[in-house]
Amino acid sequence: MTLYEREMTISFETEGNWGEGESDIERKICNDLHNRNISQVASWHYGNVDEGAYGFKEHTDETSKYVIRDEDGIVMCELKYASEAKLAYEGLLRYGIDCDLKDEPTITTEERWSRILGSFLFCRFDELVGEMRWTGYPHIKYVEDGKTIKMECTFTKNGENFNLNFNIRYSVDRLANRSAVEDMIVAVPLEDMRFIRQSVQEILETYTNKSVQYSVDCNTKIISSVDYKCSPDSVNMVMLEEEE
Repeated sequence: MTLYEREMTISFETEGNWGEGESDIERKICNDLHNRNISQVASWHYGNVDEGAYGFKEHTDETSKYVIRDEDGIVMCELKYASEAKLAYEGLLRYGIDCDLKDEPTITTEERWSRILGSFLFCRFDELVGEMRWTGYPHIKYVEDGKTIKMECTFTKNGENFNLNFNIRYSVDRLANRSAVEDMIVAVPLEDMRFIRQSVQEILETYTNKSVQYSVDCNTKIISSVDYKCSPDSVNMVMLEEEE
């Protein structure tokens, strides 16, 4: 089996800070991408995208709070962790202090940008050439003349830069014409790569009044694997005792 793998990373940067001090920049960018039907999802994502998991909306959080009260109901202490609360409660009882331990959760509701679910891009835009799949990691599948090409797309923030990564893979049973394969793994997903890159760049440009600069790192490698039995000598080196 021979695997052709093309890895392309586009790193976007700008002078100063993205958003000029705005908060939740990454979450806002995530929402903007989602509005273009390019949604950030987790590596284990399965099925369709949950539309309710994106945007600026009301979120409810529940935080546990363990309260110890004396026999008159007066609060003696409040603890964050159940293990700590149990130790404190048992210690008071050993000293003959009547008390009661209860979990009194604090529920807060506020409007905020939804958290980012992951770095993988789940694409559903109308112009999509390939087919979005989620077996293994989320990826776009292409079938060209009976041959399957897979492309994983991720979007992350690394320091002050945003990185868009395309990982394209094509497997064959035996070595093929290298030049033809390299041309194919570039040409087949090209339209989708351009659409995603343009969408990301256009969104990032709205979060800076400076120009958006980018650098590209792109490599193609060929990985060949052959299945063979270990030689007896190499096995014996591990299994037999070393001669003195």
